[in-house]
Amino acid sequence: MKSTAGYTLLEMLMVLVLFSMIAGIAVPRLTTVYSSMKWSMEKDDVLKRISGLGRAARNAGRGFALSRYPVETEGNRSTSRTTGANDDLSLQKTGKARKIPLDLPEGWRLKAEPPIYYTGEGVCLGGKLTIMYDRIRIEAILRPPFGRIEFSQERALDGD
Repeated sequence: MKSTAGYTLLEMLMVLVLFSMIAGIAVPRLTTVYSSMKWSMEKDDVLKRISGLGRAARNAGRGFALSRYPVETEGNRSTSRTTGANDDLSLQKTGKARKIPLDLPEGWRLKAEPPIYYTGEGVCLGGKLTIMYDRIRIEAILRPPFGRIEFSQERALDGD
């Protein structure tokens, strides 16, 4: 008598082909979801760090001006130094830029024209801020006195 328990080779190959097709569809979508989640988490982190600049100025007991981040210095190294005048005019007196308490993830850039000033009491005097990452540009407004961020526009950059 012949046993009928088990699967044939053809049935196992069909299951393998179906799993391969599902994986071929799902894996590229998972990488897209992962990069989207990474972008979203980094963006939230950057916004939280920018919102905390007033508190950092108050804790340090000195103000600063945010004009761009990072700033290119001698030797093409990026630093977190400001390029605008400070509220206590130390930049104009010494010719040195004061280090700002901001550390952003790799690839993120900020630009504020005119500079956004933070006083030693932690007050943000407000201004327009452009936040850039890869091919995305976010236009934001920092509202005084707490530096609350309001978005005006988020868009992908065209070819440079």
